[in-house]
Amino acid sequence: SCEDASTAWGRARRHLRRDDPWQRPARRALETALATCWAVRAEPPMEPNTALDDPPRQAALWIQEARRLDHHAPEVVRVSTVLGDRWEAEGSIAWAQGDTDGAWRGWRDALMADPGRSGLRRQLESVRATRLNLP
Repeated sequence: SCEDASTAWGRARRHLRRDDPWQRPARRALETALATCWAVRAEPPMEPNTALDDPPRQAALWIQEARRLDHHAPEVVRVSTVLGDRWEAEGSIAWAQGDTDGAWRGWRDALMADPGRSGLRRQLESVRATRLNLP
């Protein structure tokens, strides 16, 4: 599993010197492989959030971990885009229906998947202001 592989890699790194010549090339390859693992795991289909105060979807956390490890890996880019598009659309539908909590969840998760969506970040700030009754 991705968790087991991540744990094993973390343990291996703790037993090596930071300047160990083996670590640099291995680190790039392993982090790309781990990122791909997390991205594939995050890929749809997934159930939408239902409760008002739901934490981020598990898939949003998985793709965020994949992006942390290697945001350039092709599979990470592809899945980030798919998830970001899906969740942005969910947030937009919720916003159009007057569901600020649904818009918040959808857009928050879309930004976790694909943080480069600056226009969406501004929309999310508007939803935040509405939810908190800010002027």
